[in-house]
Parts: sequence; structure tokens; C-alpha cells
Amino acid sequence: MTDQAIELYNQGVVLMEKQQNQDAQKAFGAAIELEPTFAEAYNARAVVTALDGQFTEAIQDVDEAIRLKPSSGRFYRTRGLIYREMGDEAQATENLAKSDELTQKDT
Repeated sequence: MTDQAIELYNQGVVLMEKQQNQDAQKAFGAAIELEPTFAEAYNARAVVTALDGQFTEAIQDVDEAIRLKPSSGRFYRTRGLIYREMGDEAQATENLAKSDELTQKDT
């Protein structure tokens, strides 16, 4: 992981906390361009993308995060919450259960 990609990711987090979602999306996207395997950046971009109501794009990003790091319960939680916002309770429940299962393995 390059220092520049991590710095861009951290900038995205700060922008997300300030609710500057479009700027956060750009920062996370820049981090991904530098490090295409930066799963946390895909997950974070999914969050801000979903906050802007772009659920299909958000699911694509979180799917990539899960593909890159399938053992992260946090990523399944993100996907479950996005599905819940989309009104797909079955997918939401399935992903949240997977998140709980993986999180319990980590403790």
C-alpha cells in the first residue's frame, strides 16, 4: 500500500465526516486508482455513494471490497445496510447475518 493511497483514503474519511460526499468519493476513487486492491477504499466509497442514493454503484463497490477481502465482516455489514436502504430485506438480512458470523470469528 502506498503512502499516497493511504493519505487519499484518510482525506476521504475526513471529507465523509464533513458530509462532503462527492469530494470523498473522488478521494476514495483516487486511492483506488493508485491501489486497485485497496478493499477499504472500495467499502468507504460504497458508503458515500449510497448516502447519495446511488445504490447500484454502491453495491458494485462493496462487492469489489468483499471480493478482495472476503473475511471482512464490516464489508458485509455495509452491503446489508445498503440493501436495506434499497428495500431488499432478504439480501439485507443475509448480509448482516454473514457480517455477524465473520465478526464473531474475529473475537
